[in-house]
Amino acid sequence: MQMKEFINEDQEEKNQLKIYTVPSVVEKDIKGTSIITSNISSKPSKEKIINEAFKLHSEGNISEAVKHYKYFINQGFNDHRVFSNYGGILQSLGKLKEAEILLRKAIEIKPDYVNAYCNLGAILRDLGKLKEAEESVLKAIELNPNFADAHSKLAAILQALGRLKEAETSQLKAIKLNPDNANAHFNLGTILKGLGKLNEAEISMRKAIELKPDLTNAYYNLGNLLRSLGKLKEAEIFQRKAIALNPDFAEAFSNLGNILHDLGHLKEAETYYSKAISLKPDLASALMNRWQIYFDKGEFEIALTDADSCDTQESRACAIETLYSLGRIQEIYERIEKTSELDNENIRLAAFSSFIAAKENKNTSNNFCRNPLSFLYFSNLKLHLKDYEEFIKKIINELANIQTIWEPPKNATHGGFQTPMHINLFSNS
Repeated sequence: MQMKEFINEDQEEKNQLKIYTVPSVVEKDIKGTSIITSNISSKPSKEKIINEAFKLHSEGNISEAVKHYKYFINQGFNDHRVFSNYGGILQSLGKLKEAEILLRKAIEIKPDYVNAYCNLGAILRDLGKLKEAEESVLKAIELNPNFADAHSKLAAILQALGRLKEAETSQLKAIKLNPDNANAHFNLGTILKGLGKLNEAEISMRKAIELKPDLTNAYYNLGNLLRSLGKLKEAEIFQRKAIALNPDFAEAFSNLGNILHDLGHLKEAETYYSKAISLKPDLASALMNRWQIYFDKGEFEIALTDADSCDTQESRACAIETLYSLGRIQEIYERIEKTSELDNENIRLAAFSSFIAAKENKNTSNNFCRNPLSFLYFSNLKLHLKDYEEFIKKIINELANIQTIWEPPKNATHGGFQTPMHINLFSNS
């Protein structure tokens, strides 16, 4: 069944407003009222505007802080902290291009401003400018090699670039500099999971939870990890904890359904998939998970409705498999023709197209691989090896010790085993 990937550092941070370090220059005698009003009779000083803006920002009064930052800039004043803090607010609001401009202005004013380089790197990463992001964060590290947050942000960028080993090294450096940062351990867990180091990833997620017991996404990721490790009862506990912390967490409901399905509690699994869909009607993972429940029960019409509610490669292939169970062969050919260009690299649909073409003795419009069996070479080891029986025994013994998954999610394997994605059978060959 489909399982949503780990929630990464980007999504985790976006759940909270990013407020950059507010300098300790706020005067103790500043009142809580705003200094900027429509009836202003005298122009406030540069220092008073900055102090009030920082105070409002640190208190979480973002709308008023923005007014002060804008007023400050519109007066022609320059201060690197103002441009950096205002850029941080715009980043949290998703206004990334505007945020980039402000952070670059902060750097222009103060070329050795470490925080600005670090924060600019995060913005550039969100914009997909990964190489520029890497360069910006590396500049922050050059200016301050002991800046833990910069090492953590570099790890996130390297992770996005697919350089997971380097990302692991950077994240470990961040943790060494600041071992009590829960998010750093959380992020390390996502990197380790990507490297296939599931047991180490589990340790990192548990550490994140130990440091921050209300870190919802750590419970969610740990639940998914434990499921991958076959620790289903523990996985259920952690997924339920994620839901307790965030009752509107649709993905957690869907993944709890997956765990319950694995435990054989199919009716309860269906209930949780439906709950996830009620919270997020377009959640493809939950729809396809429930599709599997209905399909396995033989409730094909309802299953088809769920598959057709999505528009993904997986859902289109599943819809066609459902049509086959309903005996609607002509509609199968019509759908394959309609999406032939869209699904020209849909492996699951290609596999089914080859099957139906052979079954009906009639080709489909899918050209991905018309006759897959023609790519197989059939022979007998007896013709190639003298001691073939001993060779076969060695192969069987070796394969017996390799982890496998029965009908793995998101793959076309049916009625068979497959090795997990992180295992390479030929890594030592």
